[in-house]
Amino acid sequence: MTIKLRLFLKVSVVSRVNTVLGPVPAEELKIVAVHEHIGYGMPGSELDTRWWKTPEERYEETIPKLRQFHEYGGGTFVDVTGICNGRDVDYYKSLSAKTGSMPRTRSPSSARRDSRWAASCSGTPTTE
Repeated sequence: MTIKLRLFLKVSVVSRVNTVLGPVPAEELKIVAVHEHIGYGMPGSELDTRWWKTPEERYEETIPKLRQFHEYGGGTFVDVTGICNGRDVDYYKSLSAKTGSMPRTRSPSSARRDSRWAASCSGTPTTE
């Protein structure tokens, strides 16, 4: 018995990609780390330095790691950390300035979902 499959692929070529630094040409992305948690911490973790590192300690440990990623050809990391778990665009911009990596966060649809989650984890009532 012979089975024939037809695959239809739609390929989109993107000329620019939005990052936290603004739009950049796609060819400047280099190697992309697609699922990273750069500043991850559970809500309130910055208050518990017994089990979690302080934000300053995490920052200082992250810089050499991102520099090494950049030296090996890495150009972009996609941070998928949720808004209640440490996502911080200014933090990513600062890391980029020190390491040469281009940070990017999740898509707008997940950002909207995070906004609802942020409101619910902060005690603010949500309509959804």
